[in-house]
Amino acid sequence: MNLKKRYNHRYNYLLFSALFLIYSTTYASFEDLLNSARTAAMGEAFVGLANNSQAIFINPAGLVRLKSLEFSSFYYRPFGIKELTYTSFAFTYPFRYLVPGVAIQQYGHSNYHETSVNFTFSRTSHQIFSYGATCRFMHLNINNYGSTTTIGFDLGLIIHANKKTSFGFVIKNMNKPQIGQLKEDIPPILVSGISIKPFRQLNLTCDIYKHFDFPVDFRTGLEYESCEFLIFRGGVASEPSRFSLGFGLKFYSVIIDYAFVSHPTLNLTHLVSVSFSRKLKQ
Repeated sequence: MNLKKRYNHRYNYLLFSALFLIYSTTYASFEDLLNSARTAAMGEAFVGLANNSQAIFINPAGLVRLKSLEFSSFYYRPFGIKELTYTSFAFTYPFRYLVPGVAIQQYGHSNYHETSVNFTFSRTSHQIFSYGATCRFMHLNINNYGSTTTIGFDLGLIIHANKKTSFGFVIKNMNKPQIGQLKEDIPPILVSGISIKPFRQLNLTCDIYKHFDFPVDFRTGLEYESCEFLIFRGGVASEPSRFSLGFGLKFYSVIIDYAFVSHPTLNLTHLVSVSFSRKLKQ
């Protein structure tokens, strides 16, 4: 009986490992995953707005918009699968002409685990252009198969057309990094977008997202600040077809964001972010 239990346990483990490896090879390592509850709730259309510490992951040019020290943390399980758990931590500290940031991302579990350490800077030129860059050290560990490391670079730009409109552009993995003994490509990603603020309480965003291995993804979102402490958000995207909703709660210097994202065939994904900010003395 004990031998039978051990056999079944080993069989289930091997089956799960095989399925997970199939998933991991179908989609390249270090895919561009959801990176905050706020952006997820807005349909991931954020490259033109990018005005918090999550800009490290989305558009590094946006960090220059921060006027406060900010720390944020993020957690979610895609489709409710614990083996795909994703967490991130980001920290920014603005100086007068330069805003640097650092962030850590972790994805997976003990058998398959990705870790990224991000170093970002952003600054403004002539009050019209903001630009920024991110250097990402990416480490992959697969149980019983070893580990490997590579480096990727992202470059971002924001054009401030006026106080209500801005255009964002970013290229991720611009150096076309490769990982592992088989030199698996981590494909470049191009994103362009616009952010419009028709009045103080409302942000409207739209992005065109192109991953080199997949069709163009059209994304749009909105954010409405109903009162000083409550923000509502919503968004839709095309590839795959999905919608998202969420809200943010402000408690003095703390913001708690929640979102859920649909999927055509898989379960809903729930996301939570927490951020803390503190204004610095000029």
